[in-house]
Amino acid sequence: MIDTIKRHEVDSVLANQREMVATIRDVKAFVGEVHQRTAAILQNQGKPTAHVQSVGGSPYDFQQLSNELRDSLNSMKRDVGAMAQREGCPPPASCLSTTVFIVIIVIQLIILIGYSMYRDSKEAQAKKFY
Repeated sequence: MIDTIKRHEVDSVLANQREMVATIRDVKAFVGEVHQRTAAILQNQGKPTAHVQSVGGSPYDFQQLSNELRDSLNSMKRDVGAMAQREGCPPPASCLSTTVFIVIIVIQLIILIGYSMYRDSKEAQAKKFY
């Protein structure tokens, strides 16, 4: 009886080891594939003929696309800056100082703790009543 239990445990351990070895082989193959693809991407990055095929069918150069994005972002920054100057928005630091912010937080904490203590005392009084 004890031999069959030990044998079952040994078989279980061996099966787990086989599964681990198979999983490790799969991971090793996956890492090798990722390494190969990464090497291929790195080799192709140096070539200036890399194009992206868009949905419409016209190819875009990566450099051209990045320049268009940079120009669009710069244009948006200028527009937002001009709108902020027209609206007369105050600078962010002038609205609320750190000291005022900390004082407000401390006051809120005191109010929350006081309310919690008040609620607990009311519950204790209600339990005494019943």
